[in-house]
Amino acid sequence: MENEQTNLAPKLPDQILIERITYLASLVSNLQAVDSKLDTLRVITARVGAGNQISLGESERSQLLVLENDLKNYLVTSDPVRSFTAEKLQRRLEKYTETRNPQARAAKIALRQFLAIFGLSFVAYGIGLAVLPGPLNIRFQLASPFFLIALHAGLAWLFWSSRKEFVTALRTAYGYICIGLMISSLGSVQFPLLFAHPALTDMPIFKYAGFMPPFQFMCSFFYIGLYIYARQIQEIRLRFLKPLWVVSGAVLIASAVIVLPDVANVPEKPFFDISLVSTVLSVYFSVPAAVLGFAIVRHLTARYTRALRVFASAQLAVAAACVLFSIVLYIKGPIHGATVALASLPFGVSEVLMLASGYMLKKSVSE
Repeated sequence: MENEQTNLAPKLPDQILIERITYLASLVSNLQAVDSKLDTLRVITARVGAGNQISLGESERSQLLVLENDLKNYLVTSDPVRSFTAEKLQRRLEKYTETRNPQARAAKIALRQFLAIFGLSFVAYGIGLAVLPGPLNIRFQLASPFFLIALHAGLAWLFWSSRKEFVTALRTAYGYICIGLMISSLGSVQFPLLFAHPALTDMPIFKYAGFMPPFQFMCSFFYIGLYIYARQIQEIRLRFLKPLWVVSGAVLIASAVIVLPDVANVPEKPFFDISLVSTVLSVYFSVPAAVLGFAIVRHLTARYTRALRVFASAQLAVAAACVLFSIVLYIKGPIHGATVALASLPFGVSEVLMLASGYMLKKSVSE
């Protein structure tokens, strides 16, 4: 098979051969693993220059063909992020060679799917607006959960559909992230309902900024996903980032929050404690998730770091929102309406960042 490819490859123009090798190198997740091999490409391109007028000698072509096969073998057998078979990699390489502008094509695919998600979300909102009872101004708010669920489901699908060429561990990691996104939608849908029907906030379960436990579980699933990712590329250097330490710390923090002095003199202490513990633990899980995300990107190539860096930034935005919620909730006790809306503004930032991360991931795997 390898000899057959070597015999066919000289028929390619010299510039195409160099572009194929550059593309294969861009698929490698850890460039340090193949950096020494790429010296061959660097030396040859420095000697012959770049552009369409490249002319390689037989010796140079032979060296580049060996390098191409070495990169293919690494991607098929050793890359810690991507999972290719020889046949799939060859088809991807041929498709890249035949496409005039692969980057623009990948961006178009990702953008088309991104816009489709928004389109379907607005369709869901329109359906809710049409079928729900009540005055139009109330229906505008009550239909928002339809939009939020569709949007989060679409975002989860972006991540889920992008994972098929990753190794098993990373498919599992993104699976946890998708679960976290769906839990986030379940937590978010309550707020339009509470704004539309303020009387619901008289119920103890919603009185203290709403029902907050879903966000705690969302953050914990994001942490688990990023931990699995970091473990796969062997980037777990700090002991306190490991699950046993994180879970132990969560139990201690929850216990400490429960015994804090009740400065707000709340009448329904158990429900207050549930909300306060949930917001504090959301911060607690978001911070190590962000640390893991930023640690991962230090060792990966640009193709894989853009989406992860933005997703890690989203975890910081979630942490900021939950810090605000925790402080206001602890001081004031019952909060709802405009106070909740203002305190949740960083959540909006995190939503935008996660949408951007999903788009970037889809684009990177489509190239």
